[in-house]
Amino acid sequence: MIRYILVFLLVLVLGSPLYAQELTSRRAQADRLFDRAEYFKSLNLYLKLAEIDNPQVAVLERVADCYRLMNNYEQAEDWYSRLSNTKGINPQDIFYYAEVLLRNKKIDKAREQYRRFFATNGTPDLLNVKLATCDSAATWMKQEGNYKVTNEKKINSVYSDWGPFYHDKTGIYFTSDRSTNDYKGDKGIYARTGTEWLKLFNYDFKTGYSTEILFGSNSDAKPVKFKGGYSNEFDNKEDDINLSKDYHTGPICINATGDTAYITVTTRLGKSSLPDVSTPFDQHLYIRRLELMIATKKNNKWNNFKRFPYDNVSSYSVGHAALSKNGQILYFTSDMPGGIGKTDIWYCQKTSDGKWGKPVNCGNVINTAADEAFPSIGGDDKLYFASRGLPGMGGYDIFSARGSGSAWTKPVNLKYPLNSTSDDFCFITNDGKTGYMSSDRQGGQGNDDIYSFIFTGKDDEETIASNINAPVNAVNMPPMAMGAPVMRPSLAAPAGEVVPPANVPVATPMTVPAKMVTLEGGVFDNNTKQGLDSVYITLKSATGETIGTDMVMRNKRFSFRVPPGQDYTIEASRKGFYPTSQKVSLKSGPVTSVNTNLQMTVEPLALGKTFVIRNIYYDLNRATIRPDAIEELQRLVEFMKDNPSVRIELSSHTDSRGPDNYNMLLSEARATSAVNYLRHHGIAVNRMVAKGYGETRLLNDCGNGVKCSEEDHQFNRRTEIRIIGGTFK
Repeated sequence: MIRYILVFLLVLVLGSPLYAQELTSRRAQADRLFDRAEYFKSLNLYLKLAEIDNPQVAVLERVADCYRLMNNYEQAEDWYSRLSNTKGINPQDIFYYAEVLLRNKKIDKAREQYRRFFATNGTPDLLNVKLATCDSAATWMKQEGNYKVTNEKKINSVYSDWGPFYHDKTGIYFTSDRSTNDYKGDKGIYARTGTEWLKLFNYDFKTGYSTEILFGSNSDAKPVKFKGGYSNEFDNKEDDINLSKDYHTGPICINATGDTAYITVTTRLGKSSLPDVSTPFDQHLYIRRLELMIATKKNNKWNNFKRFPYDNVSSYSVGHAALSKNGQILYFTSDMPGGIGKTDIWYCQKTSDGKWGKPVNCGNVINTAADEAFPSIGGDDKLYFASRGLPGMGGYDIFSARGSGSAWTKPVNLKYPLNSTSDDFCFITNDGKTGYMSSDRQGGQGNDDIYSFIFTGKDDEETIASNINAPVNAVNMPPMAMGAPVMRPSLAAPAGEVVPPANVPVATPMTVPAKMVTLEGGVFDNNTKQGLDSVYITLKSATGETIGTDMVMRNKRFSFRVPPGQDYTIEASRKGFYPTSQKVSLKSGPVTSVNTNLQMTVEPLALGKTFVIRNIYYDLNRATIRPDAIEELQRLVEFMKDNPSVRIELSSHTDSRGPDNYNMLLSEARATSAVNYLRHHGIAVNRMVAKGYGETRLLNDCGNGVKCSEEDHQFNRRTEIRIIGGTFK
């Protein structure tokens, strides 16, 4: 027995370093696979490493990342939750935790984690964007909505099904990674997800059957049958381009006459023609980007496959084709140079010789600094597309706009239930009231599912169009989406996942001096000069944090004790009056005893009354809402909510520099930007009118040709409010 015990102890002593070596080797193998974007394989290794006692934080992080990048948001939430209170957590994990919480409709928790992340990372305007997204999601999901959305269970599977496109009037084409049992072992398996490559299928409305569509060298093979029927309508005998099933295929777009198809594929080019990148483990990853294949129909067969002339798979991707009604404009998604964001929507016009002209960006009305993708042209002649950059509910939201080329009306968010906190995309319609779309929202059958929708007619078109975004981004969206949907071929490099903005230095904590200063003052009617009754006073720090509140009665004074050496804002609100504020700086003068008396005025509401918002300024030649204007606009939001019948005109003004016509257009954009901020925070658009006056109403003598300081010019770049209707509380 003693001998056995000694042998057992010897094995323990010798085995410990061997076991540690095994763990190190397993971790290195998992990291290599992760760098290759083979998340399905690397996850299995990371999970084994996470089972040991006291696993490394980096291992837990990789497990959470794998689940997120595979679109398994429920498991991702569990693992990011484990990480959230772990010492040494990477700040970006807090951001990803907030993202998956929002996706899983846990909006209050998402807000908490967003605030936690942005407390030391990014800027307040980026936080406001994310909080506004949470607000939109919470508000819109409480409303009944204008559409009925139904999961098409006859089409969907437990796999990923998406990208519908009408096939005549008999059915729809769609893209899926469902199993066809054509592969053996790992061949045909997408290592990122563990499922097969994407393929195209045809769903027949009459029979309820889905059949695989075969390409290239597989066109003579017998395809797998789903509930009956099969198709081998694609032939490739006239071209050496091989659209085999080795990589992703889909989605598809077909012209109105039915004789030309545009198919998005992962390029089949050989490795020698592909770019490669090196990883920390000296691996060379070959990047297969997306490209468009064009096929024409001959003898009822699709053949003569050709590459889209502006593909460049060594540098960028092109995919997701859509055609105008007359077939003269081709829209598509690309990350080619010269764009506005990560992926933009572009277009080409057909020339007189039938060829496609050079790509042109659709412009910043449609495209943002984030991702826009999956365009389609509806039977109502609207452009429908998915965006991560325009204000929405989280993930991809579906928008519509009217126009063509690079001239568009302001995009309209289609709201809930067409949109959700998940990715919603690939919207098709023949009449603007019925159609199909794709989503990976909760409650589906698989990863991505296809949904049908029908307009319920609960709101008229004007009400639906009330959800309008600014022609330029009201608040520039930060580059921090959750990454392209992995079940749809990514337009980025395999390892090029989107990450939160770079960390910024942590703010220095405020030092509170021993001596305090009294801030006090009264509130008076600026017309009668009499003291006002029942005025609610709020004192805020320079960062917007509420320090204290007070209720001031007639001829009484408010009073606060605060540390010197800082800036403060005093806000006053009262029913029937427009809220006002005044900034107070205690940075100058002695800090021993500063006694500041404030006399604030609050203007009563009246029809035709104009209020100048002096804190809503704009940068030169820009229409974006600056972070320092958000505080003032938020007070306007509260005022509009407190007075639900009040209607206002928001007029915007420029300085005198620049051409008069340009300044008029710029001021209209600025007024629309302010209206959209209010709209995005729950104020109905029919209560607001946006009006631009250009340089016609300067507040000083800084007209054309007059030399003025930048501060004097900025004084003219403002927004004013005029009450045009309603009653007041």
